[in-house]
Amino acid sequence: MEFTLDYASLAKKLECQELDSPSPQASAQVYGQLLAIYLLFNDLTSAKFLWKRIPDKIKEENDELSLIWTVGRLMWKKNYAEIYQTINSCPTWPNHLKNIMKLILESTRRHVVDLISKAYSSIHLSDASKLLGLSDAETIALVNSQANWSYDQDSNFLMIERRTESDSSLQQLCSNANIGTDLLEKLTNYILFLESTK
Repeated sequence: MEFTLDYASLAKKLECQELDSPSPQASAQVYGQLLAIYLLFNDLTSAKFLWKRIPDKIKEENDELSLIWTVGRLMWKKNYAEIYQTINSCPTWPNHLKNIMKLILESTRRHVVDLISKAYSSIHLSDASKLLGLSDAETIALVNSQANWSYDQDSNFLMIERRTESDSSLQQLCSNANIGTDLLEKLTNYILFLESTK
């Protein structure tokens, strides 16, 4: 994911602000941004523990914190349609959360596009629209931007061509210049596990 702001660095700063807060608790803004960034990076475990640490009084006084955590719970359940609805249910996110919530929505939609590409060779337009949180017209526009998707107007189905081996996720991942050693270690452990189960 490419972001205009380095949210990983911002998360570290917010974590330090939470720990170094002169009062026994950080501000609602610190908690809100940190919770949203954890969700942006799909770090649901950290988000859950942060939610438990936030004092009840701050949760009660800041409705956006509950909305952010609702998005987190929906991410746990992989309820994509409701993630979009919940994010869009707040017409004006505070400035410190607006871009992060928009990025969560966009990254969720990209993730769902990828899931649909891997799981389906065809899917009804209305089903795809629901999964993507888009109107039928917006879904058709998205289909037109995807190289391996097409729309059959007669059947109202989206047709998805299987990606070739050269387009596989592993090759795209390995070609990424920013691949981390943690990811390589996880991949190695996974391969070793598969080899040991033969």
